[in-house]
Amino acid sequence: MPQTVRECYEAGDSVLKVEGNFSGSLTWIFQQYRPGDKLSELLRKAREAGITEPDPRTDLGGMDVAKKLLIVAREAGWDFELADADIQDLVLTSSLDEELDAAFDQWRLANYPDATQFCYVGRLETDGHQRVKASAALEPVTGESPYAELAPERAYFRVWTAKDPVKAIPVEGVGAGLEATAAAVHKDVLAAIKHYDNH
Repeated sequence: MPQTVRECYEAGDSVLKVEGNFSGSLTWIFQQYRPGDKLSELLRKAREAGITEPDPRTDLGGMDVAKKLLIVAREAGWDFELADADIQDLVLTSSLDEELDAAFDQWRLANYPDATQFCYVGRLETDGHQRVKASAALEPVTGESPYAELAPERAYFRVWTAKDPVKAIPVEGVGAGLEATAAAVHKDVLAAIKHYDNH
């Protein structure tokens, strides 16, 4: 997805807004989670499958998403720092077992008591004067949402540009797992080499 943003920027088509499920691990977890499930159990399965960071608190804390937002912002030509992002921290307790389950249920019932599905969504948006608003949070998913039927291992993004600010450019691909991460890094390295070879 950063490559799509880079291509728009280099073509002179200013990126206005980017939205997507930037965390493959949180997507994997919350595409399967439903009220009544134990969040800690899904987190354990994701960790055992190698989908989370070695310390899952890195995923739950949203720092992985914040860093990806920073990368995308830089590719779009925006001046943006991590400290400027409004990131929801899902590390609600010191432990990641039943204590986390209870704390998450309490948060869910207080904020979205009727929601049955969630997605951790990141957003970047500019006002056209290089001022950037960045955020990431766990949001309820309705049937009309592009995240509603998304498979747990898939990533989905939308990019809005100045040439067509109404219709978004969709970008979808594999978003979780060691193989997906390695492939994405390889693709970005090749794109960077091609970019510098042409300049």
